[in-house]
Amino acid sequence: MMLTPEIKEIQEKRLLGRLLLTTPGAPEVEMHWKTFVSDIIQHLGIKPSEFYAVHEYDAEFSETGVYKTWATILDDVKYSKLKDVSEVVIEKGLYAIFTHHGPIKTFHRTLNYIHNDWLPYSGYGIDQRRHFDYMGPKYLGPENPLSEEQIYVPIKKITPQ
Repeated sequence: MMLTPEIKEIQEKRLLGRLLLTTPGAPEVEMHWKTFVSDIIQHLGIKPSEFYAVHEYDAEFSETGVYKTWATILDDVKYSKLKDVSEVVIEKGLYAIFTHHGPIKTFHRTLNYIHNDWLPYSGYGIDQRRHFDYMGPKYLGPENPLSEEQIYVPIKKITPQ
């Protein structure tokens, strides 16, 4: 697998979402998302075309550690009546942006490549900000082999020792 990221400075993003404490690949994440999307459709009659999965890790990413994840949408007045959501802020900063192609069951391979193959040789280190995934028009669902999802990894330039 060879993924070349786009390195980009992004501006602050304000989102609305629901929090879940979980571990990578845990089955409750899928139910968390289904409930969130269903509530938007049922209570507001709207199906958003863009979603953000926001992740906050205590330290560096770990395939077994507990972390915070939010199912989110852009903060917009049309979502103001949505219940049980809180504001989630993505801080501005430098990100490495990767595109995952395929179903969610292969997502761990992309993360493994990012953290074990690309990052150690990139000249960058993980910055202690929230990570997030963008699911826009090319995201066709978690099982669709043609789905595309952008993975935003917060980075900072490191100086060689």
